Amino acid sequence: MGALAKQSEVAERADFMATCKHFNGIQNECCKARVRFSALRLGDKVLPCAPVFTRHAGSKPIATCADFREQSEQDYLDDRAETQAVIDRFTKVMPAVRAWRTHPKPAVDRSGVIECPVCKGELSLRQSHYNGHVHGHCATPGCVSWVE
Repeated sequence: MGALAKQSEVAERADFMATCKHFNGIQNECCKARVRFSALRLGDKVLPCAPVFTRHAGSKPIATCADFREQSEQDYLDDRAETQAVIDRFTKVMPAVRAWRTHPKPAVDRSGVIECPVCKGELSLRQSHYNGHVHGHCATPGCVSWVE
Protein backbone atom coordinates (compact mmCIF):
# COMPACT_ATOMS: atom_id res chain seq x y z
CA MET A 1 0.00 0.00 0.00
CA GLY A 2 1.39 3.39 -0.98
CA ALA A 3 1.97 6.19 1.51
CA LEU A 4 -0.97 8.24 0.19
CA ALA A 5 -3.35 5.26 0.40
CA LYS A 6 -2.16 4.51 3.93
CA GLN A 7 -2.68 8.16 4.91
CA SER A 8 -6.20 8.03 3.46
CA GLU A 9 -7.01 4.82 5.37
CA VAL A 10 -5.76 6.34 8.63
CA ALA A 11 -7.90 9.46 8.06
CA GLU A 12 -10.95 7.33 7.17
CA ARG A 13 -10.53 5.25 10.31
CA ALA A 14 -10.13 8.37 12.49
CA ASP A 15 -13.29 9.94 11.00
CA PHE A 16 -15.25 6.72 11.47
CA MET A 17 -14.11 6.31 15.07
CA ALA A 18 -15.01 9.95 15.92
CA THR A 19 -18.50 9.67 14.41
CA CYS A 20 -21.27 8.99 16.89
CA LYS A 21 -22.49 5.40 16.66
CA HIS A 22 -26.08 6.74 16.72
CA PHE A 23 -25.59 8.96 13.66
CA ASN A 24 -27.74 7.82 10.74
CA GLY A 25 -27.59 10.78 8.38
CA ILE A 26 -29.02 14.29 8.45
CA GLN A 27 -31.78 13.25 6.06
CA ASN A 28 -33.48 11.88 9.19
CA GLU A 29 -35.19 13.98 11.85
CA CYS A 30 -33.38 12.23 14.67
CA CYS A 31 -30.53 9.81 15.26
CA LYS A 32 -30.77 6.18 16.41
CA ALA A 33 -30.77 7.43 20.03
CA ARG A 34 -33.86 9.52 19.12
CA VAL A 35 -32.09 12.83 19.58
CA ARG A 36 -33.62 15.40 17.22
CA PHE A 37 -30.97 17.04 15.04
CA SER A 38 -32.97 20.29 15.05
CA ALA A 39 -32.72 20.42 18.87
CA LEU A 40 -28.93 20.14 18.68
CA ARG A 41 -28.69 22.87 16.04
CA LEU A 42 -30.52 25.52 18.09
CA GLY A 43 -29.06 28.91 17.42
CA ASP A 44 -25.98 28.65 15.25
CA LYS A 45 -24.58 25.43 16.70
CA VAL A 46 -22.84 22.76 14.65
CA LEU A 47 -23.86 19.12 14.99
CA PRO A 48 -21.32 17.13 17.05
CA CYS A 49 -22.20 13.85 15.34
CA ALA A 50 -19.35 13.59 12.85
CA PRO A 51 -16.00 15.18 12.02
CA VAL A 52 -17.37 16.26 8.64
CA PHE A 53 -19.47 18.82 10.56
CA THR A 54 -17.08 19.83 13.32
CA ARG A 55 -14.06 20.13 11.03
CA HIS A 56 -15.75 23.01 9.20
CA ALA A 57 -17.32 24.72 12.21
CA GLY A 58 -15.02 27.71 12.09
CA SER A 59 -16.05 30.08 14.88
CA LYS A 60 -19.49 28.50 15.33
CA PRO A 61 -20.07 26.68 18.61
CA ILE A 62 -20.32 22.89 18.51
CA ALA A 63 -23.39 21.47 20.21
CA THR A 64 -23.04 18.92 22.97
CA CYS A 65 -25.04 15.71 23.05
CA ALA A 66 -25.41 13.57 26.16
CA ASP A 67 -25.99 10.52 23.95
CA PHE A 68 -22.82 10.92 21.83
CA ARG A 69 -20.93 7.62 21.67
CA GLU A 70 -17.74 7.14 19.67
CA GLN A 71 -17.37 4.04 17.54
CA SER A 72 -15.21 1.20 18.82
CA GLU A 73 -12.45 -0.59 16.96
CA GLN A 74 -14.85 -3.53 16.57
CA ASP A 75 -17.50 -1.20 15.07
CA TYR A 76 -14.90 -0.09 12.51
CA LEU A 77 -13.89 -3.66 11.66
CA ASP A 78 -17.56 -4.73 11.37
CA ASP A 79 -18.28 -1.77 9.07
CA ARG A 80 -15.30 -2.61 6.87
CA ALA A 81 -16.40 -6.27 6.66
CA GLU A 82 -19.98 -5.24 5.78
CA THR A 83 -18.72 -2.85 3.09
CA GLN A 84 -16.48 -5.56 1.62
CA ALA A 85 -19.40 -8.03 1.62
CA VAL A 86 -21.50 -5.54 -0.39
CA ILE A 87 -18.65 -5.03 -2.86
CA ASP A 88 -18.25 -8.80 -3.20
CA ARG A 89 -21.99 -9.28 -3.91
CA PHE A 90 -21.99 -6.57 -6.59
CA THR A 91 -18.78 -7.93 -8.12
CA LYS A 92 -20.56 -11.26 -8.49
CA VAL A 93 -23.89 -9.90 -9.81
CA MET A 94 -22.76 -7.24 -12.31
CA PRO A 95 -21.42 -9.60 -15.01
CA ALA A 96 -24.92 -11.14 -15.25
CA VAL A 97 -26.45 -7.67 -15.42
CA ARG A 98 -24.04 -6.65 -18.20
CA ALA A 99 -25.02 -9.79 -20.15
CA TRP A 100 -28.75 -9.01 -19.67
CA ARG A 101 -28.47 -5.31 -20.62
CA THR A 102 -29.16 -4.42 -24.27
CA HIS A 103 -27.01 -2.11 -26.36
CA PRO A 104 -28.04 0.34 -27.61
CA LYS A 105 -30.65 1.22 -25.01
CA PRO A 106 -34.09 -0.28 -25.69
CA ALA A 107 -36.83 1.67 -27.50
CA VAL A 108 -39.21 0.98 -24.58
CA ASP A 109 -38.51 0.11 -20.95
CA ARG A 110 -37.46 -3.50 -20.59
CA SER A 111 -37.84 -5.72 -17.55
CA GLY A 112 -37.24 -9.32 -16.57
CA VAL A 113 -36.28 -11.73 -13.84
CA ILE A 114 -33.08 -13.79 -13.81
CA GLU A 115 -31.47 -16.07 -11.25
CA CYS A 116 -29.40 -14.04 -8.83
CA PRO A 117 -25.74 -15.09 -9.16
CA VAL A 118 -25.21 -14.33 -5.47
CA CYS A 119 -28.00 -16.23 -3.71
CA LYS A 120 -29.80 -18.07 -6.54
CA GLY A 121 -33.01 -16.14 -5.72
CA GLU A 122 -35.02 -14.00 -8.16
CA LEU A 123 -33.24 -10.90 -9.43
CA SER A 124 -35.69 -8.44 -11.00
CA LEU A 125 -34.15 -6.12 -13.57
CA ARG A 126 -35.45 -3.07 -15.43
CA GLN A 127 -33.65 -1.18 -18.18
CA SER A 128 -34.73 2.35 -18.98
CA HIS A 129 -35.46 3.36 -22.56
CA TYR A 130 -34.51 6.92 -21.60
CA ASN A 131 -30.88 6.42 -20.60
CA GLY A 132 -30.26 2.66 -20.74
CA HIS A 133 -29.64 2.41 -16.99
CA VAL A 134 -30.49 -0.85 -15.27
CA HIS A 135 -32.20 -0.98 -11.87
CA GLY A 136 -32.17 -4.25 -9.97
CA HIS A 137 -33.57 -5.83 -6.84
CA CYS A 138 -33.09 -9.34 -5.51
CA ALA A 139 -36.08 -10.89 -3.74
CA THR A 140 -33.78 -12.22 -1.02
CA PRO A 141 -33.61 -9.67 1.83
CA GLY A 142 -30.16 -8.13 2.21
CA CYS A 143 -28.79 -9.48 -1.08
CA VAL A 144 -28.52 -6.78 -3.78
CA SER A 145 -30.56 -3.76 -4.82
CA TRP A 146 -29.49 -0.72 -6.82
CA VAL A 147 -30.48 2.16 -9.04
CA GLU A 148 -28.07 3.37 -11.70
